[in-house]
Amino acid sequence: MMSLLERMEEHIKLLHSKMNYKDGTDIVLILFFASDKMICMVNMFPEVFFMDVTCSMNCQNKLLFLMVLKYANGEAHIGNISV
Repeated sequence: MMSLLERMEEHIKLLHSKMNYKDGTDIVLILFFASDKMICMVNMFPEVFFMDVTCSMNCQNKLLFLMVLKYANGEAHIGNISV
């Protein structure tokens, strides 16, 4: 039985071959983006967190994760974007 690490390595190798990358080419699997303002908003104890993932956003079928914060006064701010 394959361990989680071995399965991840196999998945990355398959991704390399599907994307026609040369052997040894490094790829970014996920990128998290949070500005100083976003981090500040998350730390200010908002009333509600909304989190959503959309599937197959590009030709690589990668997910887009978005966290939005909603305050009691109705304002909404982006807390995190992950692609």
